[in-house]
Amino acid sequence: MKYKYFLFLLSVFLCQSLLAQLKFKTTEGIITFFSSTPIENIEAKNQKVASILRDDNKVVFVVPMTQFRFPNALMQAHFNENYVDSEKFPHAFFNGKLVGMKKENYQQNGSYAVEIVGELSIKGNTKEISETGKLIVKNNTIQALSNFDIQLKDYQIKIPKIMFQKIAQSIQIKVNIHYEKIE
Repeated sequence: MKYKYFLFLLSVFLCQSLLAQLKFKTTEGIITFFSSTPIENIEAKNQKVASILRDDNKVVFVVPMTQFRFPNALMQAHFNENYVDSEKFPHAFFNGKLVGMKKENYQQNGSYAVEIVGELSIKGNTKEISETGKLIVKNNTIQALSNFDIQLKDYQIKIPKIMFQKIAQSIQIKVNIHYEKIE
């Protein structure tokens, strides 16, 4: 099932352009999130993120929500059932582009500061975002790194009043993606 969405993304990207382009992919990208409050810290990690990056700076992500792993099963169940409604909204999506990366940089080893601009969709709610990040190019592989915050209210993620002191309204997101070149 994880490859179904990756294949869909790949087919969209391949059909969008007849020009020869460098493309990079992963089906095992990592996204973590962290919620910090005086009462409790909550952290979860997802290592099943699919993404494609093209040398025209177009980038897409598909994040399977049920793949976030928590310190305990109860947190994971609450996340999927009560907060992100994973049964109805099984994936989060990002569709955007990188600003500050030149086509030739994809073939030159180095570290490049970029801005990531696009639409982030979580739980059926979409918001324009603009965040900073870094691409590290090394021998036809790319590591993409970014840290940013999202506001739960922007994605209609409601926290019951009883849980307000345990779950922050602003969540820290860390992205660490290792892309391989598509031959």
